[in-house]
Amino acid sequence: MLRAALPLAFLVTVAGCAAPTNNGGDTGTDVGADKVPDKGDFQVQYEPSANADLQAWEDYFAGIQMLESVAGGINDTFALPKDALLIMGECGFSNAFWTSKDKSLALCLELANDIATTFANGGLGLTNEQVVQATVNTYLWVSYHEMGHALIDLLDLPTTGKEEDAVDQFSTVLFIEGGAGWAAVDAGYFFYLVDQGVAAPTDLADEHALGLQRFYNVLCLVYGSDPKEYADLLTSFPEMEARAPRCKDEYLDATDAWTRLLEPYAL
Repeated sequence: MLRAALPLAFLVTVAGCAAPTNNGGDTGTDVGADKVPDKGDFQVQYEPSANADLQAWEDYFAGIQMLESVAGGINDTFALPKDALLIMGECGFSNAFWTSKDKSLALCLELANDIATTFANGGLGLTNEQVVQATVNTYLWVSYHEMGHALIDLLDLPTTGKEEDAVDQFSTVLFIEGGAGWAAVDAGYFFYLVDQGVAAPTDLADEHALGLQRFYNVLCLVYGSDPKEYADLLTSFPEMEARAPRCKDEYLDATDAWTRLLEPYAL
């Protein structure tokens, strides 16, 4: 948890890594094939909030140009079929979501506030600076999770299994490829903190995996990307020991799958 701060330059770095490096061998794609024409871009929109706490978060994210970096990285990396909108603002509820009808991705400021509150009250003894850092890491991870939904919709990408699991992998792989695996662990830890371990039927019926499952899935991908670099994860979470030998394959499968899906649209 909070092993390394996420440098602001990572906002640009990870966006430019949107087509993950293939570490699994030949993808079978024809790299010489004609590329899809680029007809659209993500446009950025900040919507002011009357709530001082929420506006403070928006001012912070605007100051580090988070939306511009996320949108710019996607625009510079992929050929999109039409314009789309990346919006940050007050929603009246805590969430982040892609709307297919409007081709818009909304990042609710209430979510940033909830993430910060969760880390501050999680019994971790974090400083204010560490709470902000963990909030940025998690909010950015959620942003790329939703961008995964957006790309699946805009590019009509196929998925097997649950789409929510696929875009969790998308975001986590981006963090790893951007050299910020520990920041992805921060994001995963948010789900660890909010999951009380008692699943109601509505939780089990939801399209998302349970919070603890999402946390361990993130841990497995990060560990599998470099078992030596992330060996401490098994020390901190020994319950991962039985799964750990398979995590490298899980990481390679995720990177290979997203590489195959996105390569035809890479600029």
